Amino acid sequence: MQWQVNGASQIGVPPRLYNQIVREIIGNNVNGAERAAASARLLALVNVAMADAGIASWYYKYTYQLWRPVLGIREYDDSYWYNGTAVSHALHKRCDPWWIPLGSPRTNESGRHSFTPPFPAYPSGHATFGAAAFEITRRFFGVAPGAQDNLFFNTISDECDGRAIAEDGSFRGRQRRHHDSLLRGMFDNAVSRVYLGVHRRFDGIGDNVTTHQDILNDNSNIGGVPLGRALAHDIFNNGLAKSAAARAVITPKNLAPVP
Repeated sequence: MQWQVNGASQIGVPPRLYNQIVREIIGNNVNGAERAAASARLLALVNVAMADAGIASWYYKYTYQLWRPVLGIREYDDSYWYNGTAVSHALHKRCDPWWIPLGSPRTNESGRHSFTPPFPAYPSGHATFGAAAFEITRRFFGVAPGAQDNLFFNTISDECDGRAIAEDGSFRGRQRRHHDSLLRGMFDNAVSRVYLGVHRRFDGIGDNVTTHQDILNDNSNIGGVPLGRALAHDIFNNGLAKSAAARAVITPKNLAPVP
């Protein structure tokens, strides 16, 4: 699966992809009259979890303000920008001013260039959304937080369905992928954007996570995956119940009347 979809024209944002997968998981595991009620509750849980994932990940993005690889690699030298200082003849060994990322694809927008999302990198929103959606789905089907799951799915990405058009105007081939668990999907989703050059690995998962099983024993709290999983557990454990805490009072700003 091409996990790196990022709001491509005529496709939509990543949560659409995660909803498609959850719907397939429901179809594989719930039959008969129970399916409608299960679908309503699980999809509500999933989308509330992803809403919180968006709020939390963007809060931390603008807390840490970590640059994207395209800036970090090109400008990793003291000589850059107006107040830059040339301290040596050679550039720093980690600096490559001509490095170009593959970038997020502009699917169905032929003639346009791939891009790096114009907001801070850490934590990865992609990883946070996917982890929140998949972890709450695992919990819904009775999988313990520290256990492997067998919630498999077969799917065809909207980016590789035989109809999607690449930036050069060519049609992408139709590709069907199999994942034997949601945990494996969570891992693949988190690392996918490293290969595009728009994220570092730690934006999604800790350095000690080398396989999908490692997610279960990761206590580093680094990246979007542990953030998304924590949000999922909090929502699932409270059953979407109303918070006991007093609701914050929001005072509207006094606006001057329109003349």
